[in-house]
Amino acid sequence: LMEASEQLSVLQSLIETCVDLNLEPAEKQSAVETLHRQVHNLKGSARSTNYTAIESLCNPVEGVLADIR
Repeated sequence: LMEASEQLSVLQSLIETCVDLNLEPAEKQSAVETLHRQVHNLKGSARSTNYTAIESLCNPVEGVLADIR
């Protein structure tokens, strides 16, 4: 549970970075790629601990981020 809390904190920070209007495009791109990896990691953690609701939520988010990349 602590790992999930830490992952959610990282996700929140990355989302805030992605919506920062003052960032250069390359910085935003890097943040989106890192966010995609973090969502993928959260999905894997959820799967391994049988939190299917979180895993199901991560699937479409990961897809949207893949499209943005």
